[in-house]
Amino acid sequence: MADWQAPVRNESGEFSATHFASSPELLAHPTLGWLAALLVEAAAESRLPRPDEVTPRRIGPAAMPTVLMLDLVGHPARYRIRLEGTKWARLSGRDSTGRFFDELAEHHGEVNSYYLGLMDHVAQQRAPLLLTADMYYRKQSWQRFRVLWAPLEAATGQVARIVMALDVPAPVRPVRRSY
Repeated sequence: MADWQAPVRNESGEFSATHFASSPELLAHPTLGWLAALLVEAAAESRLPRPDEVTPRRIGPAAMPTVLMLDLVGHPARYRIRLEGTKWARLSGRDSTGRFFDELAEHHGEVNSYYLGLMDHVAQQRAPLLLTADMYYRKQSWQRFRVLWAPLEAATGQVARIVMALDVPAPVRPVRRSY
């Protein structure tokens, strides 16, 4: 298993992950709150969230563009992108729906390898994580992103999917000066 707690730093940014812990700020957050609330509800029943609990109605229109859902396929698990919200696609510059995450890792090396280690951790340990990243994304300034990752348990008792909710700041645009 990857040493998921070790932060990664490279030319694209700095990344670190911690176990999910509920907080009033997370529960009230416009894009992370729905998933934080789902995790709290499921934990109160001593279980993981189920895929059928992740619905557009629960997610809400404000958070829907920030959702990424992965299917676990095969043994060892590979992660196929089942659903990619428009904010994810805009940040990466492409829609990767239907592609396997390890195929994308070839393009982004160390960072995607780190993500793959986190995915393995979430699936194997059945543990939600909160990822924090300071990243430079395409013509934008350095920004802080947070992503809440949660395993979803199928009726078989196995983790079948991982769902992520993204807290992405508004793009920082250069100030236009009028002369």
